[in-house]
Amino acid sequence: MNNGMVGPPLNSSRSTEPHRASGREVLLLTSLFPVRSAPNRGVFIDHRISALAASGEKATVVDLGYSVLGVRRGSARVRPLPLGIDVLRFTPGIPSWQWRHLRRGDVTAAMVARYARQLARQLDRSRYRLIHAHGMFGIPAGAVARELSRILRIPYMVTFHGSDVNVLMPQQPELFTATITESAASIFVSKALQERAESLGHLPTGNLHVIPNGIDPAIFHSKGRPEEIPLHLLYVGNLNPLKGADRLPEIWELIRAEHPAASLTVLGGGPLHTRLQSAMKGTGTMFRGTVEPPAVAEAMRSAFLVLLPSRSEGWPTVILESYACGTPVIAADVGGSREAVGMFARTVSEGPSFEQRFARACLDMVASPPSPTDLARHAQQFTWAALHRAEADVYARITED
Repeated sequence: MNNGMVGPPLNSSRSTEPHRASGREVLLLTSLFPVRSAPNRGVFIDHRISALAASGEKATVVDLGYSVLGVRRGSARVRPLPLGIDVLRFTPGIPSWQWRHLRRGDVTAAMVARYARQLARQLDRSRYRLIHAHGMFGIPAGAVARELSRILRIPYMVTFHGSDVNVLMPQQPELFTATITESAASIFVSKALQERAESLGHLPTGNLHVIPNGIDPAIFHSKGRPEEIPLHLLYVGNLNPLKGADRLPEIWELIRAEHPAASLTVLGGGPLHTRLQSAMKGTGTMFRGTVEPPAVAEAMRSAFLVLLPSRSEGWPTVILESYACGTPVIAADVGGSREAVGMFARTVSEGPSFEQRFARACLDMVASPPSPTDLARHAQQFTWAALHRAEADVYARITED
């Protein structure tokens, strides 16, 4: 992890006037809140905010959205924020042509600058010492923070979570590169994600950090895990090609060929739900849809093995959540999966015969599983409280510099 700090590049358009960080609060920007239609979307943002509040930090969270022709789009929160955290739901009106740009992920610098100016007029500038943006999805919080930093004269930092770098940065490398380069710090949830960003843009080396997403040990733990578990496997995630859900039928057929009595539970929803239900009918598979985290944890404690055949990941928190419950994971070798599984499993590389190789890795794990106690002990290093302490160290370095 590189914890050095650098200033803006010499050719930056930012003002050379020193930042005035006289306020006490953190201004947190994101468009990743859980919403009614997707209650687990961006749940890691909620956990980070809770850890921030538990540490005694004061913050204002700006829930970035917009409205088109009077119709609000963006977050409609399903969970309350912790005490000590204020929230501003910001949904300015935008022209329909800008909405079309947003849907394509094609955001212009002029659009971002106008949005940031509108937001600045809603803020008490004296309250804040630092801007922390999460993600570059939809309304690109990091790019908005960059513009807002110029207006408020305080430093900003950005945390990148996965698809923003893997999917959107190749479409707009200049916007991402400028956002990262001019930040006081940029955090990536895995080393693999940082390396991906570095491959797409010429980035400074002094302001890049790796701080993964964490687990909630009050929910994800191994207490009550049965000593003897039948061969029951589990998939947790969105049912879409990015998460490799389309690979499940072949993988499961190969596993069942050697263990006909094995069963599989699928937790999650998405565009492949109906197709998968039809393809896997009569194969000992149960589809339960999207469930709340406590139900996910209970399913993990009851499983012998969790499957993660994703094509793309930032930091797959599901691995550490499963470990905390004492359950091993077989994962595709994408993004931060190799970092997350640690020494307890091998990941399966992309390429020809992926499904066959993934199924074989599962069968090998079934034959020789790791100790549930060792898995749970490893996961406890990644609690939200521990990871917030690393984040707070970055806050301190920025505001002290």
